[in-house]
Amino acid sequence: MAIAAAGVLAPAFGFLPTLGGTELSLDPFVRFFTAPGIFRAMGQSLYVGLSATFLAVILTHSTLAAFYTSRWFAPLAWQSRLILVAPHVAIALSIAFLFTPSGLMMRWLSPWATGWTSPPDYLFPQDPWGLALIAGLAVKEFPFLLGLAIAQLGPINPRPALHAAASMGYGPLRAFTLVVTPQLATRLRFPVYVALAYAISSVDQALVLGSSPAPILSVRLLQWFNDSDLGARFPLAAGALVLVALTALGFAIWWLGEKGFAAFIHYGAASGRRTGPVDGAMRTGAGLGVLTLTLTTTGLFGLGLNAFASHWRFPDDWPGGFSLDIFGGALSAIAPAAGTSAGLALASAVVSTLWVLAALEASHNHRRLAVTLHALMFVPLVIPDISLMFGLSGFWAALRLDGHWLTVLWAHLLFTIPYCWLIVAGPFRNFNEGLVISARLLGAGRWGAFFRVKIPGLAAPILAGFGIAALVSASLYLPTLLAGGGRITTLATESIALSQSGDRRLLGALALAMMVLPLIAVEGSALAPKWLLRNRSGLNGATA
Repeated sequence: MAIAAAGVLAPAFGFLPTLGGTELSLDPFVRFFTAPGIFRAMGQSLYVGLSATFLAVILTHSTLAAFYTSRWFAPLAWQSRLILVAPHVAIALSIAFLFTPSGLMMRWLSPWATGWTSPPDYLFPQDPWGLALIAGLAVKEFPFLLGLAIAQLGPINPRPALHAAASMGYGPLRAFTLVVTPQLATRLRFPVYVALAYAISSVDQALVLGSSPAPILSVRLLQWFNDSDLGARFPLAAGALVLVALTALGFAIWWLGEKGFAAFIHYGAASGRRTGPVDGAMRTGAGLGVLTLTLTTTGLFGLGLNAFASHWRFPDDWPGGFSLDIFGGALSAIAPAAGTSAGLALASAVVSTLWVLAALEASHNHRRLAVTLHALMFVPLVIPDISLMFGLSGFWAALRLDGHWLTVLWAHLLFTIPYCWLIVAGPFRNFNEGLVISARLLGAGRWGAFFRVKIPGLAAPILAGFGIAALVSASLYLPTLLAGGGRITTLATESIALSQSGDRRLLGALALAMMVLPLIAVEGSALAPKWLLRNRSGLNGATA
């Protein structure tokens, strides 16, 4: 983090001797703020990030409130997990495939409802209002927040409180809003801020869905990074700091919104009203949540179907023919990128899991070290990717480390370790240490008790952290691009490069390949504990 901070701060204030900057100056900020359209890019970033996160939060709470006690809850949870394992780029491509003029929705509506026998003329994605980007970000954040909310419902155990509210005449939606939503909001505060930070500074989805003439700030910074004029690094560094400040401003606006929402909930509870306009809004939000999950799943399916379609002309609802040869040809073209993605994901997951376990065990009896490590884990999740990566890219370039596989792995670990930590740290600290003490009393050494008692008892969260680390690694675009210097190709970088090619069969094959690895990692990490602990039924409670 210190290297990244120095790599941004020095050129942001004009000090970069290799490019002639030998004196501190505010000129980089002057160049940044006088760049054409820069204030629109800043406003667009804030507007898109706040809108997408707000929409994702509303969909999450509305869907939970409407379906938590319904038999439809399990299928919706399964759909959200399927979308969750899809990388951001795959989601962006599926949104584009659904709503482009020649996309799936227009095919279903034409010609019987629209009369169109050829694609209509409208701009989507890359519309100037940012609607496509807001939709793509919200679609990805919604399953993320929904999955975390479902996990938090266990500790909250809301059913008794909901039954009590129902006995007092409150409807299910209003009862959930007044009783459960405030508890969930507290537990999901940090994940929401993580989602907001990503939405404000997104690069991969913005390159596919965002407006090219008026991009958001993070895309403008990437354009400066790729500029052949190395002098652009000075306003780029200033912009990286501005993006951090913009993210902090987004956090402040969201915090004020939270205060207003808390006051609204308090007023609703104090009024004693059993029904109100909120119920209608929640029903609408729940309907939109179901529609979002259904359409996104359909879009991913349709995008993957393109990989096997020999021809699919507008306005046909279904491909006119199928061929495995086409998929095989596309697969052979992306095989090198798939191999690199798989290797990086596996290495990132292994190293992240081992590092997290070692750090948690080392800091177990050292409170100050534990608090410091826990705080440091948050930094990469709330700092914009491009700000962090730009600070490190100068260091890598100076030492000629950029473009190497190990450097890309280093960049991936900056993000996979925090996610793995957040999955494993809680169960690790709450583990019943009495089991370890009993093993030590029976003659086991410290490491013997650790490997024979603690690790099996924590198998589920450890493997879940492993799966999440692999998932995160497989979806990383910007860290791969900047650390790899454009010379390390993964499925994420390849899909962005080919997103404007118009070859839907190749993009479909890419989308399928991008989803296979995370799906194997996440589902395998969920099923593996049941097999590993099949002879240790007494550990079921520990691994739950």
